[in-house]
Amino acid sequence: MNFVGAIKSCFNKYTTFSGRAPRSEYWYWFLFKCVVDIIAYLGDHYLLEGIGLKPLGPLTLAAMLVFYAPSLSVAVRRMHDTSRSGWKIVIPFCMVVLYGAYGWATTVFELIAPNPTIHGILVLAAFVSIVVMNIWMCLRGANGNNRYGPDPLA
Repeated sequence: MNFVGAIKSCFNKYTTFSGRAPRSEYWYWFLFKCVVDIIAYLGDHYLLEGIGLKPLGPLTLAAMLVFYAPSLSVAVRRMHDTSRSGWKIVIPFCMVVLYGAYGWATTVFELIAPNPTIHGILVLAAFVSIVVMNIWMCLRGANGNNRYGPDPLA
C-alpha cells in the first residue's frame, strides 16, 4: 500500500474496527497524522500567538477531532493483523491515565503523600507499555487468514 492509498483507506474505514491493516497502512497514517499535527500546532502558535491559546488552539483541536476515529480504527486493525486483540491498544492509555491520576492526587489535591517508588513504577509501566505497543505495531502480520480476517497483503 502506498502513502495516498493508506490515507484514503484510513478515512474510508474510520468506523471499521474489524479486519486487518498492514504495517504500511498504519505507519503511513501515523506519518501523515504527525505532519498534520505539527502543521496545526505551528499554525496555532503563529496565528494565535497574542491570544495565549498555544497548547490547544482551534487548529490543533480540529486535527485531534478529525483524526481520532481513523487513528483508533487503524490501530485496532493493525493489532488484529498481528493476531492480537484490538483492546490491547488501551493498555498504554491506561498507564498514562494512572500516572496522571497519581500526579493529581499527590500535587493538586494533596490526597496522598508523594512516593518516589510509586512514581517510578508508574513511569516505567507507562514507558514499557508504549514501547511494547510500538514493537507490536512494527511486527509483520500473521501469514494467511487469522481469526480477524484474511491477510491484507495476500
